[in-house]
Amino acid sequence: MNKIIAFFKQHPIITTLLEILIVAVILCTGVIFWLDSYTRHGTATIVPSVRYLTVAEASDILSRKGFRCEVIDSLFNDHVAPGVVVEQTPEAESRVKEGRIIYLTINAFSPKKVTMPSLIDGSARQAQAVLKALGFDNIRIEYEPSPYKDLVLDVLCNGRQVESGEKIPMTSRITLIVGMGDMPADSLATETTTTDDSPIVDQSWIE
Repeated sequence: MNKIIAFFKQHPIITTLLEILIVAVILCTGVIFWLDSYTRHGTATIVPSVRYLTVAEASDILSRKGFRCEVIDSLFNDHVAPGVVVEQTPEAESRVKEGRIIYLTINAFSPKKVTMPSLIDGSARQAQAVLKALGFDNIRIEYEPSPYKDLVLDVLCNGRQVESGEKIPMTSRITLIVGMGDMPADSLATETTTTDDSPIVDQSWIE
């Protein structure tokens, strides 16, 4: 033992390096134990289902399980009560650590409104594609006599005429009035009729 002590006294650099190594090992061990405790490594809790509950009810249930919740989005479904949770992340029955945030999507109290684009004088196919891209899924087509085949002549929202730029609910019924292309173009010209019953006199003899 005395020889070991004498060796370290004769080699102070080795002694210093050994001390540094011992301190590093102790610090690393302490950090590992702290991280394990902080992250609750190896412990998890099953996420309860809060779908179709109000935000207040969902928050109460989740907090009792050790979770927090946050509303991040909303959508509209007329088959579900307004204001209730319709989606949750992570999903129910998932195993996550306590203290994590459960993200909620709720059912909106009214349908989202969208600005009606300009569709008149465009093709019916293009108009349908634009409306579907905006989120409309209740689209009807009605045909009217017109020399312009498949051309949008008018747009109706729930039976009333709607102008481009007007905001309407996404759940609205959209009707496209489309031309049939079964009329000649010159049929739109206004025909002049004679309403005077007086006889027409041939004046060719007056010269």
